[in-house]
Amino acid sequence: MDPNSLLNPRFNTRAVSLEPTADEAAKQAASTGVYWIGQDGNVWFKTSSGTKNMGKPTNVHPYGFDSEMFSASATRIADPLAPNNTNSTNVQYTDGGGIVYPDLSGAIAMLEQNIKELDPIYQAKIKKAIENYNIAEKERQAAYDSTKAASDASGVTNDQTVLQDRNAINKNARMAQEDILSILGALGMTGSTTQKAIGSIADKSNEGLNTSNYQYGKNKQNILQSWNDYVGQDANQRKQLVDAREYEKAQAGIEKASAEKDYLSQIASNKVNMGQFDTSDILARMAGAGKQIAELSNVPRTYTGEKATYKAPAISALLGQNMARFDVKTNKGPTRSAPKLIKVNEQTANGDKYGLM
Repeated sequence: MDPNSLLNPRFNTRAVSLEPTADEAAKQAASTGVYWIGQDGNVWFKTSSGTKNMGKPTNVHPYGFDSEMFSASATRIADPLAPNNTNSTNVQYTDGGGIVYPDLSGAIAMLEQNIKELDPIYQAKIKKAIENYNIAEKERQAAYDSTKAASDASGVTNDQTVLQDRNAINKNARMAQEDILSILGALGMTGSTTQKAIGSIADKSNEGLNTSNYQYGKNKQNILQSWNDYVGQDANQRKQLVDAREYEKAQAGIEKASAEKDYLSQIASNKVNMGQFDTSDILARMAGAGKQIAELSNVPRTYTGEKATYKAPAISALLGQNMARFDVKTNKGPTRSAPKLIKVNEQTANGDKYGLM
């Protein structure tokens, strides 16, 4: 059926065939944005508000389609007058001609597919963040174990050193006592002379014990302080590793939600351009993406850490009663012998080999 015929049942108004110049036809087509090729082989478009024959299908003739402005500004649609037109539901007409909307369902479907493809990318980034954390955590644990072993070894060495020092002092004190008693006995000297000589040995030995004990206590204090400082630093590092993992995951989530929000915005725009003005479902999805972005933006980049508060005990507290002191004592009995060197306040650890009686 001739689309210009007055008997055409699809229109109550007669389709007006114009014969504009090429430039005029291009400007009119550009004002509507869509065109179609009629069954007569000519280019047709719907005139818009403010143009002659407003709202009516207008014949541009083939030369209008070839103009530069026409091809750059207009989009081709299916002929709405053709029989069994599958796109007729997307092209609305009234008695006055109505508005022709482009079919953007394909673009919308592509955008929805893009949204679906965001999740695998997001999951890959989450997996990478966890892998990075696991590697860093293994390195941290290895460093912790190594430092702990070194600290324990320092403690053992300190314990061994003080015992060796004490044993050496005890041994020297015994030998010095035996030597002085032997010499003074050979000379026939006893009494206050012997007491004074052995007292000098006791004073020298006590001085050595005090120095050894003090050094032991100071070493132990340093070992404790160093280890506890490290434990505090390690705790901070653990929290920093966790924060780095969670921040990396949050950034992946923000990227996903931002891209999804952008695609949804394009979908909403396309629906409006198709004449589907109810985009409440799309706007709700955009609001959900925006809320997710806001929540993930609060994840801190890294844990700032806490200052160490541990302070090792004083040396006197670490030593306690673990001290030894030499003294001079005269045996009492039927035969009064020469004074001897003895060790009192015996609180040293087991392993002191040379106790004197």
